[in-house]
Amino acid sequence: MEVKVFHSAYFRQYACVILATLNMIGAGMDLTWSSPVLVKLQDANSTVVSRPITEEEGSWIVSAMLVPYFFLYFLFTPMVDRIGRKYSIILSIIPRTLAYVVFIFGSKVWMVIMGRILQGGADFFTLGAMPMYLTEIASKEIRGSVAMGLQLATVSGMVLMYSVGPFMSYEHLNVLGLVTTVVLSVPLYFLPDSPIFLYKKGRKDEALKALKFFQASDQKAMEELNQYEKCTPKRKTKIKTLLKNKVILKTLGLVAVYCTLLVLTGHSAVMYYLQPILVATNTNISSEIASVIISVMQLASSIVTALVVDKFGRRPILIVTVIGTFIGKISLGTYFKLLETENPVLKSLNWMPITSLVLAICSYSAGCGSISMWYMSELFDDQGRALGMSFVMGISGLGVFLSSLFLAPLMRILGASTVFWACSVFTLILCIFVYFCMPETKNRSFEDIQIEMGKKCEDMPKDSLK
Repeated sequence: MEVKVFHSAYFRQYACVILATLNMIGAGMDLTWSSPVLVKLQDANSTVVSRPITEEEGSWIVSAMLVPYFFLYFLFTPMVDRIGRKYSIILSIIPRTLAYVVFIFGSKVWMVIMGRILQGGADFFTLGAMPMYLTEIASKEIRGSVAMGLQLATVSGMVLMYSVGPFMSYEHLNVLGLVTTVVLSVPLYFLPDSPIFLYKKGRKDEALKALKFFQASDQKAMEELNQYEKCTPKRKTKIKTLLKNKVILKTLGLVAVYCTLLVLTGHSAVMYYLQPILVATNTNISSEIASVIISVMQLASSIVTALVVDKFGRRPILIVTVIGTFIGKISLGTYFKLLETENPVLKSLNWMPITSLVLAICSYSAGCGSISMWYMSELFDDQGRALGMSFVMGISGLGVFLSSLFLAPLMRILGASTVFWACSVFTLILCIFVYFCMPETKNRSFEDIQIEMGKKCEDMPKDSLK
């Protein structure tokens, strides 16, 4: 009987994850919106602006969504700790909705860029707060697979954008985005907030009620609540106090290096420019069909990871998939080098670019793309998680902004082969870093993870305002 009740708790957690992460479909559409839209805006027959956009304007349209990451970084920590994880995600719906309204009615390049900035603001809060919410509502035994809902929903949004984007008009595509955003946001209003957040706000009864909903029994809920009381400071910890904590500084250092290497793999920039890159490969498969194939395989690889992440752990999956990403990038760079030199062997290698892209993108999706955000969220304790995730979003946003802005010019100046080979080198360095430096969090409570990072609960300050 106890097993049945325990599994019903898992069911409730999975149900909440599915309903919450429906919002990530909108984030996935945002992240890949530029891929089909750039082709439309560069075409005189389909552009909605007065003329086809230039390469420089295209670069700004791609990278503009990262601009909010520079200033929202300072707002994220106090906001997510004040209004909570759930309502921070709900707040992100407003700028995403406004973005699609601007796209529908905008007829100037600057208006398209403004819409992208609004999308970036929405994604900042969604991508920052959602991993926190998922990791804090899940039992440690299934925390990995539960948090995988974030990636599955995001990739589903990407699949939707890649599948319909090339075949719909600019106006109809943005109407679809608007309707999807509004409809999929509704279930989130009815979900419980994070028990940890509720406890930290002094709402102990609400926290216990949420724990009873998420846990297998009232006894387990009380045990979890007692753990909060043991490890949580009695008063709010100031940011300057957190920044004096050696363990938090160590964790910030780890995630800073990890995020920087992640950006230097070039994956995000490749996804923004996927359809233009596919056009450049000049393969027998149309760029529209190829982008659909790649996005569907991304979804399949994410599903596989969701099924095995709590069995094999985070680090082994990251290492294996980063190696796959490395091989794909090396192969893609080699193909572009042959293309640049007009090597006759290209006639027998039409399969190579699409195969290399599938390997690189799907490996990344199965590993870094699926695991990174909530994996880094796991590394921080309850007090430092908001600060840590805002730091992660800030570092990632700056890196992706720069790589997206300069990818097209660098490919033109240095050649696509050089760019992809450079990305493969950083991918290999990332693999080495994960192997030697990143801890495993599989089946570990937040307390156990912090102990491995060097902190004990009794070391937490009882009054951090002093």
